[in-house]
Parts: sequence; C-alpha cells; structure tokens
Amino acid sequence: MPAHFVPRTRQDTAYVDIPADTITPRRTFLRYRVTQDSCCSDNVYLQWGTATWQRTYLARSVRTYRSYFTPMLVQETPDYLVLWQGCATDCFALLFLPLNQTEPPQTIDDVVGYNLQNYTVVHGLLGPEQENEKEFVQAYNVKTKQKKRIVFHHAANRVAHSKAIDSCWIDSHRIYLRATLAAGASQQQEVVEHLTLPNDIRPR
Repeated sequence: MPAHFVPRTRQDTAYVDIPADTITPRRTFLRYRVTQDSCCSDNVYLQWGTATWQRTYLARSVRTYRSYFTPMLVQETPDYLVLWQGCATDCFALLFLPLNQTEPPQTIDDVVGYNLQNYTVVHGLLGPEQENEKEFVQAYNVKTKQKKRIVFHHAANRVAHSKAIDSCWIDSHRIYLRATLAAGASQQQEVVEHLTLPNDIRPR
C-alpha cells in the first residue's frame, strides 16, 4: 500500500476521469484514491466501508487504460457494493465489494447477464476454462460460490464465443439464454437455440 494518497481536493489532473466519491443511502462510503509514488501511480485504490470499518481494493494499472476500465458503482445490495468496469473493448466485468470485513472481493469478467437480487451471473469462459465450442458460458453465484455448467447443442461461431448470446434473463427460479450458433461443422449457416435451466445455485 502506498504511503501517500493524492488528496481528492487538489486542483490538478490526478483525478481526471476517476469517479467521484460517494456515500450510499445505507451510509456505506466509496472513495477513489491515487498516489504519486512512482511504483504505483497507474493504480486506483477503492476504499469502502462504514463508520466502524474500512477496506481497500487495488484496481491495478487501470489508469493506463481508458476511463471505463475504472470500476464505477452500479448498485448497493444488502451484501455488496456492485461496480461495473470494462475488461476489453466490447466486454464488461462486475466487481463485488463485500459489506463485511472478511469476505474477499470478487471480479467476474465477460458478463453476459446477471440478477443482483439472487447474485447469479452468467459470464463467458476464457482460455483454459472453456471446455469446448458448445460450453462457452457458465452461471456463477457470487453469494454461494457455486457454478453451473451451460452446454448448448450447437457450437459458437464467433471469435468471442460469449457474443453468440443474444439475450440472457435470470430470476430466482430460472436461467434463460437465447444464442445464435453454427448449424453445422462448416459454420456457414446459423441456428437460434434457446436454453432454460433451473437457477439452483442461488442462496436458499
């Protein structure tokens, strides 16, 4: 952790394109801090907490990218501050900052759909996580830490496979997905596939 943060009130460019500090209706604060220390000047430090506790999350090197890579508050739930951030040019991630002093923060990249009432997120699988071209997204529950396999009958025909998902809808009982996939091995024709799965990874 750097020894000295740049004060937010300084009239310089330290906080250009960095979201403003906030206090939520539940009286949780979220503060953005930067440092001029040469080792860490590309980082943004998110401080969050209440009158009785405070934690810090390191958003490493985000100042070297465009401003939407810096996490921005979306919503406060009873359990988390939920923030949105870019993870690529056409990709976004969700950052969950726990409203307790023990649970680690969680970042989920390549989000396809989510429901913050039951904390279920559908996201793309990247690199070695991806089993095959028919299993390129999965459901994950932030609260229970459970994962659910999602396997289509047809293969994705996009370079970024998660972009084959046309729509995603999640409630407390179901996960629904609509995808445009390759109709055959040649990938010259497309087929629309619908999946409806039980949301059995949600908190009980």
